Amino acid sequence: APAARARTFRQLKSCFLALEKNRIVKDNPFDLIKTIQEPKGKSYAPTHEELQPFLNYLKSAYYEIYLFCTFISLTGLRKGEALALTWEDIKTDYIIIDKAYELKAKQVQSTKTKSSNRTIPLFAELEPLLVEIKRFSKGKEVFSFIHKHSLDARFRHHKNKFGINKLTIHSLRHYFATQCLEAGIDKKVVQLWLGHSNYKTTSDTYSHVNTPFEKSQVLLLARFRQYK
Repeated sequence: APAARARTFRQLKSCFLALEKNRIVKDNPFDLIKTIQEPKGKSYAPTHEELQPFLNYLKSAYYEIYLFCTFISLTGLRKGEALALTWEDIKTDYIIIDKAYELKAKQVQSTKTKSSNRTIPLFAELEPLLVEIKRFSKGKEVFSFIHKHSLDARFRHHKNKFGINKLTIHSLRHYFATQCLEAGIDKKVVQLWLGHSNYKTTSDTYSHVNTPFEKSQVLLLARFRQYK
C-alpha cells in the first residue's frame, strides 16, 4: 500500500542516518532517492446530523465563533477569506472574494490564485445571519470581533469538548461543498463558488455557467436546505 511504502521509506532513511552519524557508512543512499510521500487521507466533511448539534452547542458556548462557523458552512469560504471580508464586499445579491487574511504574515493579502478571486451568491439563508453578525461587527471588517490568532485554539477547545475531534474549520468548507453536491448542484457551479481550479480552463467553466443557470442552482440549494 502507498502509505506503508512511505512509512518504510522514512524508517530506512532514519536508520541510514544513524549509521552515517556513527560513521558506520560514509553516505546515506536515501539522500539520493526521491522521498516517497504518504498519500493524503480523504478530507472530512461532517454530515448535517453531525454538524448541527455542534453548532447548537457553539451557539450557547461561544456565540461569536458560532456566527463565524455558520457563515463558512453556508458559503464555503476559506477561513482567511472570511476573516478578510469587509462590508463593502457584500452587495445586494452577491459577495466579492478577492483577498485573504494570512496568519503568518499577520495581514490581509490578495488571494493566491486567479480562480480564488470570485463572486458567490448572497444565499437567502445568509441574510438573517448577516444581520446578527452586524450587531457584533465594528468597523469595516465583517468579522472584526473574531480574535484571528486564537481562533483555531478556541475552536479546537470547543470541538474537543463537544466530542467531534476530527472537525476543523476547513471541514465546514467541505460540508458546504458536500451539501451542494447532495442537492444536485452542477459540479462546475460548485467549482466556481469554491474558487477551485480543478477544471481545464476558466473559459470552460464560464461557457457552461451563465447567470440564469447559476440562479437556478441557488434555488436548488435553497430547497435542499429547507428540508434539512
